[in-house]
Amino acid sequence: MIKLLSIFFAIISLTIATPVQIVEVSDNKLQLEDNPVPLDAKIVLVDDINKFRAAHPDLQFTELVRSEKQPRNSIRYTLGARVVGDTLVATKSDFASYGTAQNVKLTLTYPTSGTGAVVTHVLVDVQQSSNVGKGYVTAGGIGQRYIQIVIEAQSTTYFGYSAYIYGR
Repeated sequence: MIKLLSIFFAIISLTIATPVQIVEVSDNKLQLEDNPVPLDAKIVLVDDINKFRAAHPDLQFTELVRSEKQPRNSIRYTLGARVVGDTLVATKSDFASYGTAQNVKLTLTYPTSGTGAVVTHVLVDVQQSSNVGKGYVTAGGIGQRYIQIVIEAQSTTYFGYSAYIYGR
């Protein structure tokens, strides 16, 4: 109870000092959120993901960490870690469904223009009908002011995602 009151008064103090919103994130922790910018995101269907890789041999693929401890048909991809002073700087979500199983490629780019914050942590929650997929950083990354992420999903009849990029 004392911890909850401390959090409440800390939130009240922050709310008076700075214009922020209170949101609850999936790990049930309260998160203070500035006004994040939308990510540039594009979902495309691909015939063969390996052909995409072969067609782009110059891309450096840094694989995102995939968490298997998610509900059925959910995959969580992460990179980096939350650090003191970082905030949610960009977010985007979308959902699409297909009549037959498809291979899907999602490309996320931050920032959409200009110079972004220094990226500290990336979290992408994906919902898809299959459990076959991978996530990669294809440009920029943690500690840089730019990041491009590709999420691949194979043989899925639907694809949804919620992406969060933190930085300072």
